Amino acid sequence: MERRDFVKVVGAGIMGTSALLTGAPYVHAEKKYEWKMVSAFPDNIVSGRIAARIAKSIETLSNGRIKITLFYPGKLVKAFDSFDAVSKGTADIGFGINYYWVKKDVFHCFSAVPFGLSFMEMVAWLSFGDGQSLWDELYANYNVKPFFAGNSGAQMGGWFNKEIKTLDDFKGIKMRIGGLGKKVLEKAGGEAVVIPATEIIEAMKSNKVDAAEWANPYEDLIFGFQKVAKFYYWPGWHEPQGLQECFVNKKLYDELPNDLKEVIKHATMSSYLAEVAEYINLSGDSLITLLQQHNVQLRHFPAKVLGGLAMHAKEVMQEIAAQDPLSKKIVDSYINFRTKAVGWSQIGEEGASQARSQIFSLL
Repeated sequence: MERRDFVKVVGAGIMGTSALLTGAPYVHAEKKYEWKMVSAFPDNIVSGRIAARIAKSIETLSNGRIKITLFYPGKLVKAFDSFDAVSKGTADIGFGINYYWVKKDVFHCFSAVPFGLSFMEMVAWLSFGDGQSLWDELYANYNVKPFFAGNSGAQMGGWFNKEIKTLDDFKGIKMRIGGLGKKVLEKAGGEAVVIPATEIIEAMKSNKVDAAEWANPYEDLIFGFQKVAKFYYWPGWHEPQGLQECFVNKKLYDELPNDLKEVIKHATMSSYLAEVAEYINLSGDSLITLLQQHNVQLRHFPAKVLGGLAMHAKEVMQEIAAQDPLSKKIVDSYINFRTKAVGWSQIGEEGASQARSQIFSLL
């Protein structure tokens, strides 16, 4: 063997031994993945940009081992078909909110429940309660692995062209409202109208609906609700937080090495907190704009109205729990965790917020 050949062989042996001793993997042994991602949100709103942030984070944290091509609604599948696309393998990963594709009413426990958990209480239930394991159990029936990946935070109660003074004022009202809020509104005598976000403003102009809710001051201002409605109500009893989910084809996910599973977990968790923070920043300025520049009349739902809606919400949750054993297990877990969380939140977060509000006020 010539000297230069000997050096090559020995050098290669040393490098291989070093890799084994340090636990470093062989670069050529690392499998790479190319995934298709579908988003239920368009790219012109914060939630749509979150999907792109998740895709970039996963690619960066995986050092390029997972590369993701993102498809917005209509590019690969329609917005409401995102979950099914990932379930069937048409896409590998998706992002959206589950009341766009509810398969069972209990799905709502992992997005928004009227008078339910706050955005941080949801993280606590999923991360330190049994929320995530129940979510995994539910979605496994659809070949999907779920992650919490975004949140709009607390939402507003909606836009109305008449004041809501009693629960009876909901009777006969036609309102665009999503999630379980639809069922509560119907129990209060209203009519829930399901229309896409892009059609809401025109529906209010043409009196197809009398009222509508969408999200928070930032997105409501962008959509132009201040041009078609007089009264802006709070609180968002129907959606105290709006958890958005990232979901991966379970068969594909189960085949991933553990380090890449951790990459997805941390990329989505980071995205969750980033969206909440972004909405807090944007909605603060937008609320001031709505009140001071557009003379929007802010109204608080009366206590008796909220009490009546809460009773209907309780009935809705009881009906969901009665549907099947898994639904009961999920609802019971959610309600029990809410009971525990409310006790501390009233003293902690809400107590501090009330004390602050006595000193500083926008209104």
